[in-house]
Amino acid sequence: KRILVIDDDESLVGPIKEYLETTGFEVAVAFDGMQGVLQAHAVNPDLILLDFNMPAGGGATVYERLRNANDTCRIPIIFTTGVGLEEVKGRIRPSPHTYFLKKPVSLTQIGMVLGQVLGIKVAYPDGGAAARPADPPKPASDEPRPGAFDHLKPSQAAPAPKIEPPGPKREVPRAD
Repeated sequence: KRILVIDDDESLVGPIKEYLETTGFEVAVAFDGMQGVLQAHAVNPDLILLDFNMPAGGGATVYERLRNANDTCRIPIIFTTGVGLEEVKGRIRPSPHTYFLKKPVSLTQIGMVLGQVLGIKVAYPDGGAAARPADPPKPASDEPRPGAFDHLKPSQAAPAPKIEPPGPKREVPRAD
């Protein structure tokens, strides 16, 4: 499977790319919105990790361009953002192939979300698995996960990430 990571923070993209490659993904990267749109059309990824705030076309602009093109309109997109999820959802049009993941997030959580959205097992280099096949996405919480992206190392003990597809507003139970 091919993953496209579109994020302007090179200090995050490097470890994400390395982790995904060691778990068997082909990974393309783009460090701004314009590069992201071009890469999406060039590499035809199976999934896109998209930062919301970045130069040369923010995540909302990139998202609209990809959703308006026939060859990219059905690619699952996971927004990764430090911005409040409601703000992000308010600035894009809903799609059944769009998910939201609140930063900070660990590499293990990214692996789990990819497994859930793609319906595959994501293996760790040590032979463990980050996700069971075809788990449905979980509702998102606006609470940040402590310590995520601090150490950027996968951990078998990481809690399941919470992602949320767009849709009608509903109450999301808080995880304690």
